[in-house]
Amino acid sequence: MKRIIIILTLVALVAALAFTKGSSETAKYPSRSITYIIPFNPGGQSDITAQYQKDDLEKVLGVNVIIKHLPGAGGAVAWSKVVKSKPDGYTISGNNIPHIILQPLVRDNAGYKTDQLVPVYMFQSTPIGLAVLKRSPFKTLDDFINYAKKNPGKITIGGSG
Repeated sequence: MKRIIIILTLVALVAALAFTKGSSETAKYPSRSITYIIPFNPGGQSDITAQYQKDDLEKVLGVNVIIKHLPGAGGAVAWSKVVKSKPDGYTISGNNIPHIILQPLVRDNAGYKTDQLVPVYMFQSTPIGLAVLKRSPFKTLDDFINYAKKNPGKITIGGSG
């Protein structure tokens, strides 16, 4: 079932990319390799997800899919490259929320605006949770929030990306 959903999603992606603005001389899409830009280093979730999609994309599209990692600036390096590429469907990217939305909001020089990129399909979703040490005094999210409000600057959190 999961594989069928993936293939149907890829067919939708191909259909959407086929209608991208291109040269009137273009005979068929795709007629050459597609570059799939990943905004983070190899080995992480974005890379694993892209590698998982690669084989099915190649089967459906009939061309090579080249995964290219462009890490830096929380994804802004990659996404600014994508928006500067020719809008012909031969450069696609993996997008991560909240990174893709936040970079232009917090950086004047992000190199792109979020509305310059159009999501074509969602391949996977990653839930994000808050974890604390078992021995901490926090047993609920309300405990954590109340402590943080009463003790500004005393909470330190970390996350991926």
